Amino acid sequence: DDFRKTVIMVILATDMKVHFELVDKIEAVAEAMDRAREQMGEPDASVARCMSTCELLMDRDFSADRALVLKSMVHAGDVSNPALPMHLAKAWAYRVVMEFHAQAEQEKSEGLPCAPFMEPHPDETLPFAKLQIGFISHVVRPYWLQIVRILPGLRDRVEQLEENLKVWETIVAEEEGSSAA
Repeated sequence: DDFRKTVIMVILATDMKVHFELVDKIEAVAEAMDRAREQMGEPDASVARCMSTCELLMDRDFSADRALVLKSMVHAGDVSNPALPMHLAKAWAYRVVMEFHAQAEQEKSEGLPCAPFMEPHPDETLPFAKLQIGFISHVVRPYWLQIVRILPGLRDRVEQLEENLKVWETIVAEEEGSSAA
């Protein structure tokens, strides 16, 4: 019964309506863990930091945060495609935007309003790239920056995310430059 509740809890945490709440809560846990590490006099080395994250989560002072970390890890996976190598990130982004586009088309055909960001087809390079920049800048990056504070072993994902953001920004610059010419 506990396992079932945990699975349901972490699945519900993938809902984007709780995203910004998770960012705030993870930031608070990261700050508390940083204070606890300072009190322990622990060096800030990545391996030691990761080990102490596990140890801290087992500590009774942080036991309530275990569920939050589980929810956050699953949600991080849910919004992780921009943190994958670019060829994979682009392929997953294409699929997601195609799904958005199909939903927008369906909503329009039924006379329903649709979100403007869902309308462009992913083959439209400029809006596709701008959508990725917005998603990374306002949703994924702030979240992952907090995740790596408690799980520093994932820092390479943030580095990949930053690289991908630069690629999308280059695509936008090139597209806007070619359309201005």
